[in-house]
Amino acid sequence: VTELVDVLKQDRSPYRRGLAVDALERMGPGAKDAVPALIEALNDPGVFGRFTVPMALAKIGSVAVPEIKRAMNEHGSARVRRGCAKALGMMGPAAGEAADALQKALHDPDADVRMAAAESLGRIGHENAADRVPVLEKAVSDSDESLKGRAIRELGQIGPSAKNATPTLRAALRDSEPGICLDAAYSLWRTDRNAEEVVPVLAELLEVPTEYRYRVNVPATAAYYLGRIGPAAKAAVPALTSAIQHPKESVRTRAIDALGRIGPAAEPAVPALIDIIKAPSPNSTNEIGFALQALTRIDPETAVAIIQEHPGAFKALKQQDYISANMQYEAYLDSLRRKAQRTGP
Repeated sequence: VTELVDVLKQDRSPYRRGLAVDALERMGPGAKDAVPALIEALNDPGVFGRFTVPMALAKIGSVAVPEIKRAMNEHGSARVRRGCAKALGMMGPAAGEAADALQKALHDPDADVRMAAAESLGRIGHENAADRVPVLEKAVSDSDESLKGRAIRELGQIGPSAKNATPTLRAALRDSEPGICLDAAYSLWRTDRNAEEVVPVLAELLEVPTEYRYRVNVPATAAYYLGRIGPAAKAAVPALTSAIQHPKESVRTRAIDALGRIGPAAEPAVPALIDIIKAPSPNSTNEIGFALQALTRIDPETAVAIIQEHPGAFKALKQQDYISANMQYEAYLDSLRRKAQRTGP
């Protein structure tokens, strides 16, 4: 440990300093004597492994918490304070004793430090959301898109306990950046469960170009969120059905999966799903598997007929791990028939 600390403090090579951080990370609790040096390394912009410094501190564990929380509240560098907050969050419940220090960091003069503290309070298992929500709401109005997006997503992670923030999230639905609207819609759903308000927003985002700068693939993520909303997203069925013709496979597969998660209410999409299964190319086996799985959730009786008509469909389901490799053809069809009887017409 002493030699690695010397490298971290004195070596002129950022690469070697980075290797020292990586080595200390692998040592875990055995590197507890390196905690002060690692804290200072958070302020070293040249360290090759600088992004692993918080993780190295986290791997040392609870023995490092006293020094980390002291530095988070007292160090003169915002970069160090932010890194300490992140390290505590990476420890999870093992850093439970740092809750008071993280709450204090919610009032740090630096917005990134406040954001990191708010996120880490959730990760260590701090159940009282009341102290985090105002900080996160303030961050939602920040000019930094990344900080704004993180705050919105964190409010969603808090869930119904962040319901007081719904006006803030509702306002973010009208943001000029599609990625912000995307996260605001899903977080609003997680806090307020008002599908009528968020589903139309997500359905509209299915048409945003995939190369949009804020997020590489806005429409695929919108489809993913609609799938997580499930049956309550039935109003998006027409938009999702259109999206399965999208030029990007990632959007198509997410849209197909979302239709399946919506369930029987997605029945209008059945003909389009059948077309995917029957079309030999250019649809990949991946898409065929997604379409079959969706069909079993929407209309199991029709799924039985399609699998009987196209024996390769059963193989596609196995290849995509939708069913066990040991599942027999007739046994699987019987299970779908029983499901059809339970769900009814």
